[in-house]
Amino acid sequence: MQLVNQRYISKELTHFVGRGKPMEEQYQLLLTILRTDQLRGDPSRRPDSPRVCWTTINASFSEREMYHLPGVCFCDIPVADLPLHIGKYTPSA
Repeated sequence: MQLVNQRYISKELTHFVGRGKPMEEQYQLLLTILRTDQLRGDPSRRPDSPRVCWTTINASFSEREMYHLPGVCFCDIPVADLPLHIGKYTPSA
């Protein structure tokens, strides 16, 4: 039986910077990450501040308003497939 590499996962992890923000803000955020060597869910929070999460019961789960979890996300999308996802989540110019 020959094993086939799964294309829907990657050995590399990717972090998309500044979802929903204008390109200039995304760029500035990327520069901040590179200069400080830190990825933070909320760049305005101090790195040594306590981690807090909360739930808003009547908020929309599908609109991502119900839970607030200050964290950083990564994806394992193959590099060849990144343009498709970038196109989906990048605001139109």
